[in-house]
Amino acid sequence: MENEILFSLPLPTSEEFDSMSDLLSYCNHFAKNNGYAVSTKYSHPERNIGIKCDFGGVHRQVVEEQDIKRQTASRLINCPFLIYGRKYRDGKWRFEIKNSFHNHPPTPAISHPVHRRLLEGQIKEVEHLTYSGCKPKNILLSLLQKDNSDNLTSQAIYNAKQKTRLQNLNGLSPLQKLFQDLHRSDWEWDYSLGDDNSVISLFLAHPDSIKLGRSFNKAFVVDCTYNTTKHKFNQLGVVGITSLNTTFYLCMAFIPKETEEWYTWALIRMKNLFLNIELPLSMSIDRDLALFNSILCVFPNSKIIICTWHIYGNIVKNAKAKLDGECLNVLLQMWNELISSKTENEFDINWGQIVSYFGENHQLVLYLENTWIPLKEHFVSFRTKYNILEDMSRPE
Repeated sequence: MENEILFSLPLPTSEEFDSMSDLLSYCNHFAKNNGYAVSTKYSHPERNIGIKCDFGGVHRQVVEEQDIKRQTASRLINCPFLIYGRKYRDGKWRFEIKNSFHNHPPTPAISHPVHRRLLEGQIKEVEHLTYSGCKPKNILLSLLQKDNSDNLTSQAIYNAKQKTRLQNLNGLSPLQKLFQDLHRSDWEWDYSLGDDNSVISLFLAHPDSIKLGRSFNKAFVVDCTYNTTKHKFNQLGVVGITSLNTTFYLCMAFIPKETEEWYTWALIRMKNLFLNIELPLSMSIDRDLALFNSILCVFPNSKIIICTWHIYGNIVKNAKAKLDGECLNVLLQMWNELISSKTENEFDINWGQIVSYFGENHQLVLYLENTWIPLKEHFVSFRTKYNILEDMSRPE
């Protein structure tokens, strides 16, 4: 191009190499320290290779259907720099400079994708830290501490993680790979298929979790979180409590709907974990009536306890539109006294105070009377309190 400004950057010196890849690696390492990068323009195995500047060539516009124009950008500016390398009769590779000029000034290494690639050792480190549960930002910090380089980016970490993931899948879909690993493991698991032969539910329990669950089988918390995956599955989680008042995950189930049918499907498989031992004494849940009914069906002798934290949250949400801040605080204080009642008579007195204070026809009183009072057997202290910790201190 006429009147184009050309730059003369340092050139690699002539060397001998055992292979084409060694030659290309040498040229790239030299270029990295001198403000540019190189890549393969063309190559013929065991014959020759053309090595161009990373900015060499021009962007090829892709013709879109229906004249759709995409906003694209390219780093290619048709830089003329070119190296020609070939293999000689003695088996060695040598090169010569065909065009020594660039049409750009020196650039930092981070502006070239080839210089942002992770080294083999760094890729293994990313793989190891990924399996350890580290987040990409923490992996990047770890690599920067070991290699104080300014060309490491978070995108390189994501690319390495994706490459490792695809290698581990080995051509399988994620679900096929999961089932393959589960078949080889000692996990307890089960699944069901839909009419189109696709997986619609999955139950999982780790062997160590099962051991803990069988040792501390007195009290469990059961809760369902919806839309936890891109497939919009609901995750039913079961958490146990040890004699030290610490928690552990017993099992989980991915189910398509929060219905009695699917809750029962998951709870039956949970029940199978307790073969030949005592079933749980209590199950803590929120006010999920479908889950409530399923527990009554599968664990009829287990005490169902409704979480008071969820009750508080629901009451506050319902009361904010009906009460000012002072009245709301009064209500919560009176409600706390109600659920702490130690006898039936004390409960009746505390409930009477709430009705008397707000009026029996108040919307909030009607809400409490219709929604929570019928379930008092499952959250009021005198109905739910028993010495769980004493029972749990004697593992089976």
